[in-house]
Amino acid sequence: MDPTKQSRQSTAATTTAVKAKQPRPSQDQAAIEAADNERIRATLTGDMGSLKTLYAEDLIYVHASGVKDTRDSLMTKVRDGPTRYRDLRREETHVRIYGDTGVLNGSFAADVIMDGVDRSFLASFMSIWIRSGSGWVMVAWQATMDADI
Repeated sequence: MDPTKQSRQSTAATTTAVKAKQPRPSQDQAAIEAADNERIRATLTGDMGSLKTLYAEDLIYVHASGVKDTRDSLMTKVRDGPTRYRDLRREETHVRIYGDTGVLNGSFAADVIMDGVDRSFLASFMSIWIRSGSGWVMVAWQATMDADI
Protein backbone atom coordinates (compact mmCIF):
# COMPACT_ATOMS: atom_id res chain seq x y z
CA MET A 1 0.00 0.00 0.00
CA ASP A 2 1.13 3.56 -0.71
CA PRO A 3 2.58 4.97 2.60
CA THR A 4 0.97 8.38 1.95
CA LYS A 5 -2.46 6.80 1.49
CA GLN A 6 -1.98 4.69 4.64
CA SER A 7 -1.03 7.83 6.63
CA ARG A 8 -4.16 9.67 5.42
CA GLN A 9 -6.36 6.72 6.38
CA SER A 10 -4.73 6.58 9.82
CA THR A 11 -5.26 10.34 10.32
CA ALA A 12 -8.90 10.05 9.22
CA ALA A 13 -9.48 7.16 11.65
CA THR A 14 -7.87 9.12 14.50
CA THR A 15 -9.97 12.21 13.73
CA THR A 16 -13.14 10.08 13.72
CA ALA A 17 -12.15 8.47 17.04
CA VAL A 18 -11.50 11.88 18.65
CA LYS A 19 -14.89 13.19 17.47
CA ALA A 20 -16.60 10.08 18.82
CA LYS A 21 -15.04 10.61 22.29
CA GLN A 22 -16.35 14.18 22.60
CA PRO A 23 -19.48 14.06 24.79
CA ARG A 24 -22.73 15.04 23.16
CA PRO A 25 -25.51 16.51 25.23
CA SER A 26 -28.27 14.02 25.91
CA GLN A 27 -31.87 14.80 25.00
CA ASP A 28 -32.56 15.45 28.70
CA GLN A 29 -29.63 17.87 28.97
CA ALA A 30 -30.81 19.72 25.88
CA ALA A 31 -34.40 19.79 27.20
CA ILE A 32 -33.29 21.33 30.50
CA GLU A 33 -31.25 24.00 28.73
CA ALA A 34 -34.23 24.73 26.47
CA ALA A 35 -36.53 24.97 29.52
CA ASP A 36 -34.10 27.36 31.19
CA ASN A 37 -33.89 29.44 28.00
CA GLU A 38 -37.68 29.66 28.09
CA ARG A 39 -37.54 30.66 31.79
CA ILE A 40 -35.16 33.49 30.93
CA ARG A 41 -37.35 34.64 28.04
CA ALA A 42 -40.48 34.50 30.22
CA THR A 43 -38.73 36.45 33.01
CA LEU A 44 -37.62 39.19 30.61
CA THR A 45 -41.07 39.50 29.01
CA GLY A 46 -43.19 38.94 32.13
CA ASP A 47 -44.83 35.82 30.68
CA MET A 48 -46.53 34.54 33.84
CA GLY A 49 -48.16 31.56 32.07
CA SER A 50 -44.81 30.16 31.02
CA LEU A 51 -43.22 30.80 34.41
CA LYS A 52 -46.07 29.02 36.19
CA THR A 53 -45.49 26.00 33.93
CA LEU A 54 -41.69 26.05 34.40
CA TYR A 55 -41.64 26.55 38.18
CA ALA A 56 -42.67 23.73 40.50
CA GLU A 57 -45.39 24.62 43.00
CA ASP A 58 -42.89 24.14 45.85
CA LEU A 59 -40.05 26.10 44.18
CA ILE A 60 -37.40 27.55 46.50
CA TYR A 61 -35.57 30.40 44.78
CA VAL A 62 -32.60 32.00 46.55
CA HIS A 63 -31.37 35.16 44.83
CA ALA A 64 -27.72 36.20 44.68
CA SER A 65 -28.60 38.80 47.34
CA GLY A 66 -29.66 36.02 49.73
CA VAL A 67 -33.37 36.84 49.49
CA LYS A 68 -35.53 33.69 49.37
CA ASP A 69 -38.72 33.37 47.32
CA THR A 70 -41.42 30.82 46.67
CA ARG A 71 -42.94 30.33 43.22
CA ASP A 72 -45.79 32.73 44.01
CA SER A 73 -43.64 35.45 45.60
CA LEU A 74 -41.09 35.24 42.76
CA MET A 75 -43.78 35.48 40.09
CA THR A 76 -45.28 38.50 41.89
CA LYS A 77 -41.88 40.20 41.89
CA VAL A 78 -41.38 39.49 38.18
CA ARG A 79 -44.88 40.75 37.39
CA ASP A 80 -45.04 43.81 39.68
CA GLY A 81 -41.43 44.82 40.38
CA PRO A 82 -39.58 46.46 42.14
CA THR A 83 -36.91 44.58 40.14
CA ARG A 84 -37.10 44.67 36.35
CA TYR A 85 -34.78 42.40 34.41
CA ARG A 86 -33.49 44.03 31.23
CA ASP A 87 -31.09 41.25 30.26
CA LEU A 88 -30.08 37.82 31.59
CA ARG A 89 -27.30 35.81 29.97
CA ARG A 90 -26.19 32.34 31.04
CA GLU A 91 -22.55 31.47 30.53
CA GLU A 92 -20.42 28.35 31.02
CA THR A 93 -23.29 26.06 31.87
CA HIS A 94 -23.19 22.36 32.67
CA VAL A 95 -26.12 19.95 32.94
CA ARG A 96 -25.92 16.64 34.78
CA ILE A 97 -28.73 14.11 34.75
CA TYR A 98 -29.54 11.74 37.63
CA GLY A 99 -32.59 9.74 36.61
CA ASP A 100 -35.53 12.15 36.65
CA THR A 101 -33.46 14.97 38.19
CA GLY A 102 -31.22 17.43 36.38
CA VAL A 103 -28.69 19.84 37.85
CA LEU A 104 -27.90 22.94 35.81
CA ASN A 105 -25.07 25.14 37.01
CA GLY A 106 -22.87 27.87 35.64
CA SER A 107 -22.65 31.63 35.71
CA PHE A 108 -24.87 34.43 34.49
CA ALA A 109 -24.77 38.14 33.84
CA ALA A 110 -27.77 40.31 34.68
CA ASP A 111 -28.75 43.86 33.86
CA VAL A 112 -31.56 44.97 36.14
CA ILE A 113 -33.34 47.99 37.50
CA MET A 114 -33.63 47.55 41.28
CA ASP A 115 -35.73 50.14 43.10
CA GLY A 116 -35.13 52.57 40.23
CA VAL A 117 -31.35 52.03 40.11
CA ASP A 118 -29.60 50.44 37.11
CA ARG A 119 -27.38 47.54 38.17
CA SER A 120 -25.29 44.95 36.39
CA PHE A 121 -23.75 41.95 38.08
CA LEU A 122 -22.21 38.53 37.55
CA ALA A 123 -23.17 35.52 39.64
CA SER A 124 -22.79 31.77 39.82
CA PHE A 125 -25.88 29.60 40.06
CA MET A 126 -27.18 26.09 40.52
CA SER A 127 -30.71 25.03 39.65
CA ILE A 128 -32.42 21.70 40.19
CA TRP A 129 -34.95 20.44 37.65
CA ILE A 130 -37.23 17.41 37.86
CA ARG A 131 -39.05 15.54 35.12
CA SER A 132 -42.81 15.97 35.37
CA GLY A 133 -45.72 14.96 33.17
CA SER A 134 -45.45 18.28 31.31
CA GLY A 135 -41.66 18.28 30.90
CA TRP A 136 -38.86 19.60 33.10
CA VAL A 137 -39.73 21.97 35.96
CA MET A 138 -37.41 23.92 38.26
CA VAL A 139 -37.67 23.02 41.95
CA ALA A 140 -34.71 25.00 43.30
CA TRP A 141 -32.42 27.90 42.39
CA GLN A 142 -29.42 29.23 44.31
CA ALA A 143 -27.24 32.10 43.12
CA THR A 144 -24.12 33.64 44.62
CA MET A 145 -22.57 36.95 43.61
CA ASP A 146 -19.14 36.53 42.07
CA ALA A 147 -16.42 37.52 44.53
CA ASP A 148 -14.58 39.91 42.20
CA ILE A 149 -17.46 42.38 41.91
